[in-house]
Amino acid sequence: MEPVAEVKQSEHYQVVEENIDVDATIASAVKVVENLIGSLTTVSASAETSEKNDLEMVVFQDTPILRPQKRDQKKGVHIDIIFYYLRNKIKYSAKPKIKVTTTDCLFCSSITSLYDEFVEKNNDISVLSLSHNVAQYIRGGKILCATPWHLVDHVVMHINVKLQDHWICGLLNIAERRIYLYNSLRSGRYMTAAKEACKPFSVILPYYFSMLDIRGLRNESKFTTMEPFPIVAVDGLPEQVTADCGVFVASFAEYFIDDKPIPSSDFDVEIHRDRLAVSFYHYGMKKQLENIESESEAPPILPKK
Repeated sequence: MEPVAEVKQSEHYQVVEENIDVDATIASAVKVVENLIGSLTTVSASAETSEKNDLEMVVFQDTPILRPQKRDQKKGVHIDIIFYYLRNKIKYSAKPKIKVTTTDCLFCSSITSLYDEFVEKNNDISVLSLSHNVAQYIRGGKILCATPWHLVDHVVMHINVKLQDHWICGLLNIAERRIYLYNSLRSGRYMTAAKEACKPFSVILPYYFSMLDIRGLRNESKFTTMEPFPIVAVDGLPEQVTADCGVFVASFAEYFIDDKPIPSSDFDVEIHRDRLAVSFYHYGMKKQLENIESESEAPPILPKK
């Protein structure tokens, strides 16, 4: 496997300033978010909507890392809701800038468990079944608003770093066969643990891409090697100073989807929280007004090969 590299963010973006049309108060938005994710933390009742907020962004009230003792079965539900919103934003965008989809926490746990079994059995490829959850995700199943991976160029994944009780954002570039690591904690032990958490994706995905002929479906040359995808740590990112990793993961994902550069400074977590709450409110209202049913976004039932 290639050594983990570091890369700075591209400086070739043109930032377009946008303002969010806040029709509801932040208090109303927060109430919606609290009902959605069961958060106990309050958000300030006077959110800023200044020009520096250049994302039409969803933010949740809290992140799982803030209250580890209360997570149990709901672990990751906050980020799953965010990434579901992002898939909807992509799907219903008139002119999406980037062909991208996202995953969820079950995908992370599924591929991690499969990797552990794969390693335990000395890299026995017989454990890599096409009926496994990982294959179903790649084929466009398992989650609402899913898109088969051969139809996109990028996959944004939220990855749990169990050793540090921390979340990071992984970006799979399908054409480059690379995984870009976005981590809001840059200290040595956190980066080491984050890179380790990316290994299951790096090792397992090349096999499934070959088994499912992803390159062939994309009219690209087939893989000639099952070498792990290189993991590239992205440099120049804003860093968290408190337990706000979920906000950073959501922000990194949406900046990428909107094709905008991530600011290395002047990143106000509280403003991003407020904006996420407002975006949730607007999205919920949109679904009600346009009679959009979540059932209509259900993934197809895929045959198990």
